[in-house]
Amino acid sequence: MKSLCAEVQAPKRTDDEIDALADRELDIAVAESLMGLKFRKYSDDIAAAWQVVEELGQSGWRHFDLERYAALDGSFQWIAIFGKSHRREAASRLHVHAVATTAPFAICRAGLKTQL
Repeated sequence: MKSLCAEVQAPKRTDDEIDALADRELDIAVAESLMGLKFRKYSDDIAAAWQVVEELGQSGWRHFDLERYAALDGSFQWIAIFGKSHRREAASRLHVHAVATTAPFAICRAGLKTQL
């Protein structure tokens, strides 16, 4: 007999769908998928986004890089990379990344991609 209390599961998203999430949608997705429904402004607050990094580190994503670089148009972008290995040459499925205009956004998007 099935339990009357069904588990809430976050919807599965594609890489492109994750990159399209903005503001509150991104915060909700992070809370549902990564942070046990603990809602915060992960995409707007670097301290909250860093909790995502810590949580993923506890769950096997031990490698993390965050870099800022100048795009060709002169704007600055952030790239967040999570990996299960410290070796960059490891299989690509062991690493995920996301690019965004702010560090918290990049962290959140890359964090969600660890669930793909």
